[in-house]
Amino acid sequence: MNSQTKPMVRFEGFSKSFGALEAIKRLDLDIARGQSFAFLGPNGGGKTTVLRGLVGLHAPTSGRIVVRETDITKDPDRVRKWLAYVPQRVTMPDVLTAREVLVFFAELRRVSGESTDMVSWKYFPPAVSRLRSSARAPIKVIGPSRRRSG
Repeated sequence: MNSQTKPMVRFEGFSKSFGALEAIKRLDLDIARGQSFAFLGPNGGGKTTVLRGLVGLHAPTSGRIVVRETDITKDPDRVRKWLAYVPQRVTMPDVLTAREVLVFFAELRRVSGESTDMVSWKYFPPAVSRLRSSARAPIKVIGPSRRRSG
């Protein structure tokens, strides 16, 4: 990363423990503006814990997370305006449509009116466009056919 370019997201010694379990141990990571990034690893490897830390759902046990030069623990509301997190499995009534679920999350983030339509589809990548044809189908029809157990 260019020394004059500040990272969009920075993890500085981010650690997260749950009791005696040390889920994340000193993660140091910079993610540049415009960079695509993915966390890959086995179940229980800490991917979700890192993402939940990033959006302020898990406070660091130590270290810090900075988004656009704002520390997530010092100004979480500001950071949350820039980020969104939708887990793989969301417990919602099966009778809701895909569009209703997206609008629900948009409204939780205080997005409304014309902007709700943009949240629903406009900014999704082309790979997600196949969901448009299912937008009015209940999520039980378009959801995963298998549930992970364990």
